[in-house]
Amino acid sequence: MSDTNTLAVCDTKIEEATMEKGQEMSDAEQWIPAHGSERLALALALGELGQSLAVYRSERLAVERPGWQFRHEERMRDRRNASHSDLRELEAERVAGHDETQLAQCRHACDTCGKVGRCSPGCDAERDVTTWSTCLADSWGGRPIFRMI
Repeated sequence: MSDTNTLAVCDTKIEEATMEKGQEMSDAEQWIPAHGSERLALALALGELGQSLAVYRSERLAVERPGWQFRHEERMRDRRNASHSDLRELEAERVAGHDETQLAQCRHACDTCGKVGRCSPGCDAERDVTTWSTCLADSWGGRPIFRMI
């Protein structure tokens, strides 16, 4: 690909990302007065919402999909031989209209430092977190999410 084509592709991706962020900002500006925390309302009032979109996403996810968290791919793997109760959890999600929800295995993170695997230096827990549990995996707002079951 020529340098001109590469630049055009980059410009297009930047424009798309800018449009998506603009739409997210617009959505946030409408959602925050009705559902957001005092922190988000203050960020919105001070014109600092663009620096607080992660907080907005987390708060909105907590309202729209209680118990779900944003996930990182390194903490996920395919689930095999699901139990009856796991299948019932999946069924409940699908009945609720979340047709793309899947069963997966999620690796636990340390409750203290949030790291997967060996704890961060200085973490009070100082342990190796290697436990895998069944979880539900889906996406929300184009971002991957999970809920432990």
